[in-house]
Amino acid sequence: MMTTDSLNIPITNHVATLLDDLIIWRTIGNKQTGNTRDTANIQQHGGAWMPADRSFDRILFWRTIENNSFQLFEYSMSHNLLHNALQIQFGMPTTVLPNVFIVELPDRQEICLMFATHIGIYRWILKHPTISNSEQLEQSQSILADITDDYLNNRNHFYRHDLQSYTQVTCAYTNDHLIYALFNEMETIILRFDNQDYLNSPQQLTFPKRQSTGLFNFLWNPNKSLSSNQQNQPLIAGQTTIIYSTMTMTIILYDNSLLRFLSDQLDTILYEYNLSVDLPRLSSKVQTKMFLDYCQYETFSDELVTRLFVIIDSNDILHILIYEFQYDERNNFKYSLYQNKSYTKSIQSIDHSHLPHGSSLTSITCTNDRLILHLLTNQNRSILLLIQYELKTNNHEQFIELPMDYNEKYINDESTTIDDIERRLNSPGQFTIDMFKDALWITFNLNLDELNQSWISLTQILQQLPIILQSLCNDHCEEHSIRNEDRLQVLTKFWQNLYSTLIDLRAQSLVLLGCRIFDERQLLILIHKSAISLYSTSKPSLLSSNSKYSRYINDIETLIKISDDETISQIDDIVFNETSSNDKQIITQKLNRIQKYLEPIVNNDQLIEIFQSIYDKHLSKINSNEINNNIFTSKVARRLLVLVFVQLCHEKLNQIECLNKLIPLIFRSNQIRLSRLRLEKIQEKVLPYLQDLSQIYQVLLWLSSCGIESTTMTVNDRDLFIENLVYQQPYKTRIGNQSLLEQILVDNIQQEQLTLDAENWFETIHKYVDNLFSLLWPSNDFLIKYLPSRHQWTILDQYCGKLDWFKELNSSRQFFHALAFYRSGTNIETATRHLAAVLKELHTDPLLIEMFGKQPIPELFYIEWIREYLKYFGQNQHVASFLHQCLQSSHSKDIRALIIKELFKTSIDLKNFDDAFWCIQNTNDYLSQKQFTFEYALAICSLSNEQSLYRLQTLIQYQHDKLGHIDLELLAYLERTCVETQPIQTSHVYALFEIYKMMKLPLKMAQIMYHYGCSINDIKEQKHVFELAFNALSSIEQTIDSTDRLFIYPINYEYNSLSPLHTDDNSARLIGIDECRQKLAIISAIYTLRTNRSSSTIQITDTMHPTQLSGLLTKFHYHTEAQQLLDAFQINKSSMYFVH
Repeated sequence: MMTTDSLNIPITNHVATLLDDLIIWRTIGNKQTGNTRDTANIQQHGGAWMPADRSFDRILFWRTIENNSFQLFEYSMSHNLLHNALQIQFGMPTTVLPNVFIVELPDRQEICLMFATHIGIYRWILKHPTISNSEQLEQSQSILADITDDYLNNRNHFYRHDLQSYTQVTCAYTNDHLIYALFNEMETIILRFDNQDYLNSPQQLTFPKRQSTGLFNFLWNPNKSLSSNQQNQPLIAGQTTIIYSTMTMTIILYDNSLLRFLSDQLDTILYEYNLSVDLPRLSSKVQTKMFLDYCQYETFSDELVTRLFVIIDSNDILHILIYEFQYDERNNFKYSLYQNKSYTKSIQSIDHSHLPHGSSLTSITCTNDRLILHLLTNQNRSILLLIQYELKTNNHEQFIELPMDYNEKYINDESTTIDDIERRLNSPGQFTIDMFKDALWITFNLNLDELNQSWISLTQILQQLPIILQSLCNDHCEEHSIRNEDRLQVLTKFWQNLYSTLIDLRAQSLVLLGCRIFDERQLLILIHKSAISLYSTSKPSLLSSNSKYSRYINDIETLIKISDDETISQIDDIVFNETSSNDKQIITQKLNRIQKYLEPIVNNDQLIEIFQSIYDKHLSKINSNEINNNIFTSKVARRLLVLVFVQLCHEKLNQIECLNKLIPLIFRSNQIRLSRLRLEKIQEKVLPYLQDLSQIYQVLLWLSSCGIESTTMTVNDRDLFIENLVYQQPYKTRIGNQSLLEQILVDNIQQEQLTLDAENWFETIHKYVDNLFSLLWPSNDFLIKYLPSRHQWTILDQYCGKLDWFKELNSSRQFFHALAFYRSGTNIETATRHLAAVLKELHTDPLLIEMFGKQPIPELFYIEWIREYLKYFGQNQHVASFLHQCLQSSHSKDIRALIIKELFKTSIDLKNFDDAFWCIQNTNDYLSQKQFTFEYALAICSLSNEQSLYRLQTLIQYQHDKLGHIDLELLAYLERTCVETQPIQTSHVYALFEIYKMMKLPLKMAQIMYHYGCSINDIKEQKHVFELAFNALSSIEQTIDSTDRLFIYPINYEYNSLSPLHTDDNSARLIGIDECRQKLAIISAIYTLRTNRSSSTIQITDTMHPTQLSGLLTKFHYHTEAQQLLDAFQINKSSMYFVH
């Protein structure tokens, strides 16, 4: 940035450039762009407006674009505004004339938007932005939300009038009238509307007066005598309209340097002035452009003074004339020259008194303190010259470095590597999704939307870009038979071509359309074709101030200011005698000047402390909860904070690199005398410390380029467990298309409804960016907590790998790599070994201590966390392998028991019964083994009959071999669980039946089957079940059953809460053989009757008397079955009841 050397004058600093990627446009008007022919002689323009209150929250922007469209959009620093971007398509060869005027109506809490096109006049009344500031909502409506198609044709908002011949408009608002003043080269016209709800026919005034024949009449002036035969009238070059309390004054500037001040009705020339008297005699007579503008201020005596700016731009020189005049009700007119300055145009423009040769002025912006000139060079490159003309004795002038100028720092060349290009592409806020789509189409004829229809974020495109370009390169090389050894060169050229196209697209989006300066806010806004830029006109210190070291900080600031790479390189040449004697004197003077400031710095014993106060955020740790009361909470504001963060990172890096080059000068020159101890300290501590600082800022820059990693899993209530597993803090769900830093701001900066002091907006931004630096500083453990909670494992892994003190943390690195392997489903065996090894390091690795070591039982917490993590990413089948691998290492008895317990729990969940049985065999704790046995037995009863029987037999055999007897408590537990489960599980019943059969317990066989048979409805299955029960009871004479009361065996251990069965429970009642025979006979009879088609119309139930059922069996010729039923109930056939 080119500035004067004065340190006492505020310098305009670039704060940030916000591209339009955060804007969602709403279109009104003719959406079918039929006639898109651009209007001639109307250059594209733009502007900005802010409310007059002292806040820095709402900004309204406008600009004209191609296809006869007009864009309005509103930004808020504290709200995500709904419907905040409007695109108006007129659908005909017309566009908005320069300029757009906005008037605040505080009494009505409204604003009035006034502009004109070639087809008519517009007056839009909108809600005042400050009204929505009181809404306690994260999102609120923009003032543009109410604008509809009705605003383009309704008489309340629009008045049709043919203005095809006019190229510019100035508007004025009074309580009585709406004034639109337009001009062309031949005449000035004023349309004065009554200020009412609708736009009625206006009063129309013209100057000069028109004749009825359509030719211009002589200049009519009652106060002066003008020649009526004047043939050649001068052309109008500029016009403006000024509002006074009692009248409207119109000022006309002619191309012959004549100024005319006209009265309210354009019928009186109040004053005339010829500018040629103030122009140099040698100035070019070929004038290309003339500009006219004004501003006003009040004196201490409440007199209104108008400053009139007249800019005359010719081929070789530019003149600035500033006049002051006063006009009162008594027609007193005071007029005087305030300033007169000229700028020559030369081929080599090296200072502010010269402008580039061939440059042309396109627009001016003025305030009571500053004047901004916008020029275009022969190469269509914009130049902004800011002049603080109020400083009469020494005007401060500054060429403002525009955002498009930064592209020159990144010009693509043959030496640019793929890594360099990827790093530049990842820099936040530089490119948009549309730019990448256009660049791929322009460079490779590739339609990105055909590859994937859901490109929702720039991060997503950047992640896939290497794959896309590699594929394009492979296809190209195959088609042209390029050798493998040359393919890297082709791939590099592909990257360079794409980057070059992106730079061109960015330059197009940054074409300057207008600027606006807000003196009271110390703010300069540039409006680009597809972006806006914010500049601060305040003067922040280059380095952060610290009163304790203020003197040395000022020396460092000055030292950096007077040094550059070229100067340091020249000094090195002197030291090594590689400079000619003619240059040595000049370079030695530079060296002496540098060492003048360097000596007190390096001679200070607290040099590291000084650097810490400037660059190191280690001393200013903050808690994320302390970042509050912040107005910068909207998406736009968060992007602004991130861009300022990145810019400060670059500045700090440049300063540190400069110091890294300056301080070693003391070793190359004898002019600074230092003690040996101080030299050793600088060499062993200071320089390494600066290297560490440089690395940290590089890492912070890298963090700014990281996008939020998304997963295919949706965040639901179960998955929220993993979010809160490590850190008990309820984070919001992630937002799409967010960078990592923007997401951090969302999660950690609370929204407060505050009104930010407009004068301190830049200072406040730096305050919160400084807080962000402290939050992200590596010695603060914020990221170590935050990144796992947001599942950002790849970022955390790379983050730790970029910092020297993390590279030695092998266990942490293994942990991160293992998680990445599991997520991708690759290298599972390696990942399992890594996670198992990490278990032993939970109390030694600093990162693992932070994540797990502070829990009551870190090992248990770690295992549970890994299990939930693998479940989250669909890899829960590998949990058992991880636990088995953990058991391969030596652990204490308690930790080993804990791992076995977790392995058993996992095995049961995954139905891996071999591992579960292994846990029963290998646990040494009696209660744990008993609990494992009960849960295992219950789980295997749910299997098919054969599997369940086999595993139960294996379990009982194991118990018999180890304990010497069968654990009847286990059988009692299984029985109780079986009979109390509703509905009863068939596999569970048959498993118990087979176990009792193996143990030769027929009564138990009959009891479980009888209970099961009474609980089911399938008659065929009932018949089979009661047959099994009867057969078991039939064999009881040859068996001694000592477990008659097993159902009421009390079970009451600490690992469950089962209480004994009540003695009157049906399931505890002993089953007699006669009762079972009768039940079987009834069910068999019912089954026989239901299988007979002839009896299908008869209602048959098990509550019918046996004689009724026997009669039915006899009726349908089942005589044998009828007799068996009577025998079961011991009923004499002669007494039975017959069914007729």
